[in-house]
Amino acid sequence: MTDEEIAKVLKYSSPNTILIVSKTSKLVELNCPFRVQVITPIGLYSTGQVLTVSLVKVTKDLITVYIISGLAYHYFHFDIM
Repeated sequence: MTDEEIAKVLKYSSPNTILIVSKTSKLVELNCPFRVQVITPIGLYSTGQVLTVSLVKVTKDLITVYIISGLAYHYFHFDIM
């Protein structure tokens, strides 16, 4: 993906919110900070810990990352509470 294509995608995103599909199949906008539970051990965090996401970013490969305590972690290590 080129820098231009990434810029177009990021034009419509915000580091302070994330859109999710609820259990009832509704689109819901979550504002930061929001809580997540660790489902795969990562860094200093073990399974089951509850953490707070302060920002949501996207990598150059368009993978969502959560900023937790100033560090970026891929979204798939967590479950949104």
